[in-house]
Amino acid sequence: MTKLSTSQFLYLLYAYSYCFEKETVTKSNVKTALSSKVKESIDNIYDVLLKQDLITSPRRGRLSVTNKGINILIENVGNIDYKFSNKNSQHRMLNTLMQCWKLAASSIESTHIDFDIFLEIFTKIYFQEKKAQEVSGVVAIHKQDIYQKFVNNKSISISPNEWEEYFNVLKSTGKIFTSTGENDELVHWAE
Repeated sequence: MTKLSTSQFLYLLYAYSYCFEKETVTKSNVKTALSSKVKESIDNIYDVLLKQDLITSPRRGRLSVTNKGINILIENVGNIDYKFSNKNSQHRMLNTLMQCWKLAASSIESTHIDFDIFLEIFTKIYFQEKKAQEVSGVVAIHKQDIYQKFVNNKSISISPNEWEEYFNVLKSTGKIFTSTGENDELVHWAE
């Protein structure tokens, strides 16, 4: 995960808020929205975000937030410790939302699973599926079916990228191997 500083996060957040309705925003609109403290290093922030491909500048003086930038913004929303200082109702609401996102992010992180837990759950799902299919006489365990059982289990929090990474570790360590199915990979336990 790319960690953003609070100033970088705010710049990206304001830029995205303007780009949300239009494709691009002027650099001066973003600058106007930011606090004077952030404005002091605005050129440096812009350069860093541009180099990391979080924003793009399609035309001189205009910018837009890339898909990568949106994803990084989402990843960082629970890690930023910032409070809007103005006490009007909109800022109070934003501060409350920021706190809720922070709590939600910490809740998700606390249920994160490591590889050993993944292996235990994967093994259980695989053999349950195999047993259920053996009754019909044909065993064809699809990768997507196993993944879907992970997704449907609300007590497990795993991203698609992390699931794929752990799945590839199972393949590279020889615990499983795959073959090409009609629409999906078929999973086989290496016995």
